[in-house]
Amino acid sequence: MKSRSFWLLLRRHENDLLRCASKRSVPTTYRFTRALVLVAIAAVLVAGVLIGRGFVQHTTDPCKGTLVEVPLGDLGDLSNAEHVVEADVNLAIRAESVARKGESTTQFEKVRVVWNRPDTSCSCAEINLPWDRSRDGIGSPEFLELRRDRETGAFVLGHYAGKTIVAFRKTEKNGVVLRAARILEPNNVGSLVFLASLGALALAMKGILRARPYATRLRSWQSGTLRPDGLVESPNGASLGRIGPRVYITGSDVIVDPAAFEGRDVYREMPMLARKDIAAGTHEHWTAGTMRRLRDARTLAILATATTGLAVAAHFFSV
Repeated sequence: MKSRSFWLLLRRHENDLLRCASKRSVPTTYRFTRALVLVAIAAVLVAGVLIGRGFVQHTTDPCKGTLVEVPLGDLGDLSNAEHVVEADVNLAIRAESVARKGESTTQFEKVRVVWNRPDTSCSCAEINLPWDRSRDGIGSPEFLELRRDRETGAFVLGHYAGKTIVAFRKTEKNGVVLRAARILEPNNVGSLVFLASLGALALAMKGILRARPYATRLRSWQSGTLRPDGLVESPNGASLGRIGPRVYITGSDVIVDPAAFEGRDVYREMPMLARKDIAAGTHEHWTAGTMRRLRDARTLAILATATTGLAVAAHFFSV
């Protein structure tokens, strides 16, 4: 009973679409919907520029200076490298301690060298250290020491056993650093709305592309009936042609391109209809489907524009 009610409701909806199509032609509706979606895309992209600018400002920080790794082969004898006190050069070794269950010793992760500049909140790049206690024989970053090569001026980081881990230089380079932890903060909801709006507009464009064949070409095709033997007849019983051996059409209702059979004498030369010359379904079926896709495209375009506009307004009020 519920299934029957659903199909009755669907049939009523298709009839409403057909009545709408009779008031406004399919090509006119297609051109109107296409223009509406294009305007919506332009409006959302303009709003996206404002939202994206706020997103970049919130998730990034200006930085100065960067640490660039130097191949150890470019350095000479490091036995005479002088010891450096980290406080004098604003360099520090940072690490995160992790206590794993079942282990008595503390493990360290994300061991790195950072440049603590007094004139900025952060440097543009850090030196990540390949940390493996079992391989390197180092229990804690506290056993690391920083030295400086006298000949090249490069900083050398190693442990007291004498093994060098990494060498690097300081360079003056300005830039920005991304703060990944801020991406999902409430201030960036507008960016998520913008991305959702782009997805809705992509679906709207897909609907327009699917509606284009009938709105621009198929609506002028001839209605016909496909017989089981492959012969296609017009509503008045005249032969229009025969489908090719590799053309598969489901159902008996079809529409045929007039260019495939006009100007030919079917009694002397029966036209062979290729797949591009015939389509399954009636004009009523194609009209209902096309108008439905265009309606959905308009709905998505309006929703995308409205939600993006609200996101922009919320962004300005939160500034």
